[in-house]
Amino acid sequence: MAFEEATLVSPAWWPCYLLLSGGDIHQANLGSPVSGRVFFTPFWFPRPARISKLAITPTIVSGLTGIKLGIYTDNGFTPQGGTLLGDTGGLDASSANPLIGSLSPTIKVPAGIVWVGVMFQDSTSSIVITQLNELNQYFIDLPGEDMAGAQFDNPAGYGPFPAICPTVTQDPTNIPLVYARVDSFD
Repeated sequence: MAFEEATLVSPAWWPCYLLLSGGDIHQANLGSPVSGRVFFTPFWFPRPARISKLAITPTIVSGLTGIKLGIYTDNGFTPQGGTLLGDTGGLDASSANPLIGSLSPTIKVPAGIVWVGVMFQDSTSSIVITQLNELNQYFIDLPGEDMAGAQFDNPAGYGPFPAICPTVTQDPTNIPLVYARVDSFD
């Protein structure tokens, strides 16, 4: 049976691409991210899916009060130029862990790649990220195809996610571990 024909269980929490691909995962400090800085992680879906929630488990160093999670379409192995599909709004990072935010309304993501961005309200925080430790060499086929993370500084600070993802800087080390709640695969 081909993977496309396999039954995918839903509802279920779906991991980001690097957890699916076996990236070397360890905890690392993002340093002092600027308020409104967005760090991206790629997701891969074998079929179109309906997503109702996004989740992250930050490790708080000090002073982190808010996180937002947003999801963008892919634009040729990058979120740059992708369209915002939805976001969770602000999540209170000073209390519950993991942080789980609802997407309202539930969104439909296409088969293939989408990008989840994590935006910080404060500049002193730490989250669990991945360091590929040369594993990304196995993912490279053409320039830009290494599925590395990316980042940008939101012009609106800790405001709304831009409707179209602005210019990003590729960032292969600061990739947040995020999960998506898949209600159903179409």
